[in-house]
Amino acid sequence: MNKKDKKYNLHFRRFEFKYILPTALADSLIPTVTKYMKLDTHINSKGFYEVNSLYYDSPFLYCYNQKLDGVYFRKKYRIRSYPLNGQSFFEIKRKVGDIVIKDRVSLQNYDISDKESYSEENILPQITGQLKGELVKDYHHLNLKPLIIIVYKRRPYFSKFTNNLRLTFDYDLKANLIKDLDSKSNNIHFVDNHFTVLEIKTNSTIPAWLGYIIKRYNLERNSFSKYANSVTRLLINN
Repeated sequence: MNKKDKKYNLHFRRFEFKYILPTALADSLIPTVTKYMKLDTHINSKGFYEVNSLYYDSPFLYCYNQKLDGVYFRKKYRIRSYPLNGQSFFEIKRKVGDIVIKDRVSLQNYDISDKESYSEENILPQITGQLKGELVKDYHHLNLKPLIIIVYKRRPYFSKFTNNLRLTFDYDLKANLIKDLDSKSNNIHFVDNHFTVLEIKTNSTIPAWLGYIIKRYNLERNSFSKYANSVTRLLINN
């Protein structure tokens, strides 16, 4: 790890709760949210940053089907990149019931427009530590290949009072199959552009003010998966 990587947490263990709500409603919640939370400093002048996620799966869509089947312990494999600061990470995201456990390793020379940059030959040598053995085993056992890229705008908030609470509002969710990138096809919305994905990420209980918002606006928790929904939209139902 180089010096600039040290400020990034490379291991996460937390609960994640997701809600799909109209963007107009999401925007109306911001004044209340900002009483208790503050914007992440890693944003652009418009108040968000872009997230790009390239997902890997087996030829038979093992990860996708694990999600659809509701398997208690499952994994996803992806490269998460942030164009605003140029940071890229390879991540294994595990779901154990309601608990999310994520490990990641910083990547160098990653470029979504260059398929060689996310080839096995470029990625695997950069994986280090305990993650390496797990990834190499899974990579070859499942015959993982890059399948789809998802892009969206994220407005992130952190609690003013604790390090254990984060809210993110994800807008403008689009995706494209890796096989279609060469054709310069446009990214396709896999969530109606009038809706927003709200995620609550916490290592503790939800505070009373946030519980009030959920109850006041009758927000219903959703098992929404950006990966599964984008694959359904672009590959399964296309």
